[in-house]
Amino acid sequence: MKHELYFEKPKLRKKVRIEEKDEYLQISYHGFSLEIFPNEKVSLNVIKDLLNLLDGKHSLEQICEKVSLFSKEEIINYINELDEHWLLTEGTENKIEGKSGLDFIFYLEDLYAEWQNNIKETELTQLILNKGASKNLIVGFAVEYYHVTRRCHECISPAVAKSQGRIREKVLDFFMEEYRHDKLLMKSLLSFDFDRKEIENSVPLPYTQAIMNMLSKWAHTDLLSFMAGIFLFEGTDYDGMEYKEALSSYNLPKDFVKYQNTHGDINIKGEHGQVTRDFYRELDYISPEDQIRVVNNIRMLNELHIRMHQNTIDYYNQINTVVPRNLDKLMNFN
Repeated sequence: MKHELYFEKPKLRKKVRIEEKDEYLQISYHGFSLEIFPNEKVSLNVIKDLLNLLDGKHSLEQICEKVSLFSKEEIINYINELDEHWLLTEGTENKIEGKSGLDFIFYLEDLYAEWQNNIKETELTQLILNKGASKNLIVGFAVEYYHVTRRCHECISPAVAKSQGRIREKVLDFFMEEYRHDKLLMKSLLSFDFDRKEIENSVPLPYTQAIMNMLSKWAHTDLLSFMAGIFLFEGTDYDGMEYKEALSSYNLPKDFVKYQNTHGDINIKGEHGQVTRDFYRELDYISPEDQIRVVNNIRMLNELHIRMHQNTIDYYNQINTVVPRNLDKLMNFN
């Protein structure tokens, strides 16, 4: 378990519910929940004392002083477990000054790099790049990525409608460059003799669907978060080159590798990894409130992306997995 603490003064999120059951505490927030059980060392009352101190007013040192039955390491583990279930936020008020769009996106890139350094590569990425992924897993991941790419393309139209002036031009430019990338990914998947409708009507995994829903919401309501989120999926030239090289080492249909690589080549040559910078460069000022919101949203999107990778392994690495995830097959309808 990780022992690094992200919070100065951890605070349970608003509307977090704590329910005392017969033998444990259930903590829930917007569909996320965690069950905490007592042990020989600590009772439910002691655990409740710890939770009451997560009010955004106490530092780790102060919490350790007040609940001495826990070691510092145990308290960090509890806090990190709550954070992994999205039950915590930072209680310290951030004294953030306004920034230019470019300064802010550089700051966000630095934050993203820190997050990535903390988790390193996901298990899915390691399997694919180290030539250890099964054919099922590669195809399944391609199907999930197709769904995200297709939704991203669909989201650009409302994003264009919400923008004006030079900002609108930048979003429109990206729309034209991204136009029908999902078709390339579809061509790659058809090389496995799937029917087109099978793929189009397939059911994304839960965390894939969550990412799609989040992008849709931002495209309609929060252009700053939507364009910052593009950075997460367009990636860097290095990411694309590594994936291309890895695919060539697997025994896969030539057209699958060809169209996957064509999609990657367009992203690299079009410098799609820079699209977020190009957008934010046009913004003279990002308020402190907007900065906090976008950072929180991108951190959430990054967490979803990590969980999507694990969700992909958990499903597609099973024996006799249904690919693609057709509803009739999943429900065993005739």
